Amino acid sequence: MRKPLHKLAIALWIAAVGMLGVEAVSLFGMERTYPHGIFRTAMMMWDLFRSGIFSASALIAFGTMVELLDQIRWNTLPPEARKRRTRVWTYLRRWPHSMGD
Repeated sequence: MRKPLHKLAIALWIAAVGMLGVEAVSLFGMERTYPHGIFRTAMMMWDLFRSGIFSASALIAFGTMVELLDQIRWNTLPPEARKRRTRVWTYLRRWPHSMGD
């Protein structure tokens, strides 16, 4: 059975794409709002672009780390535990013990 993607990782990746979209909209809105000169507008646009890229890359990195840790957890499960879906609460209740119990 193939490992399903972790829902938190997917949510973080969607948030990163949404953040880039919001930054793009704010760049176009800022260009109309601040007509004080081309250099000042270009610098403001660069700062917003840079902050958006940094924030989105951080969210993508956190989502990737969650997915990698989930892959490690998946690889340590026995084959019979991989076939059934386990809720997070059930997994946490049985944490110190084997999932086969």
